[in-house]
Amino acid sequence: MAGESQPHYLVLADRYKAQVQPPPHGPTFMIVNESVGGFHDDSKGIVHHKMSFSVQPDFRIVDITIDATVTAAGDFAFGVTGTTFFRPSKINLAPGDKFGLLISEYDKTPFLQGSTGEQSVFSSLIRLIARPSLCLSERS
Repeated sequence: MAGESQPHYLVLADRYKAQVQPPPHGPTFMIVNESVGGFHDDSKGIVHHKMSFSVQPDFRIVDITIDATVTAAGDFAFGVTGTTFFRPSKINLAPGDKFGLLISEYDKTPFLQGSTGEQSVFSSLIRLIARPSLCLSERS
């Protein structure tokens, strides 16, 4: 409040002789950058990648947003294991567009919400091949 030299909850604690915990940490943003290798002859059209990171014990994950630039040639898809995130190459994004929030495919909450400590996110880059089609015709 105006005229107070410390946060208001501390003024009230002093007034009523109460012991209070310090306020929780404000939001902290963590950026994890990694490059994923490309397709190789032995990749069989799928490149898997594990991205690991550590969340400090006093913090927890609120949500994870993925932002990726995929430079693979041809038709491909990009997905994150355990989430509803899956993007085919046919979705045209402008440079700098965010792919989006990762949502758990199991309970539809933000992926890894509430987690702390060592974490890993697994992704796959999949080369799409032409699908055979079946053409049916009627006989008269």
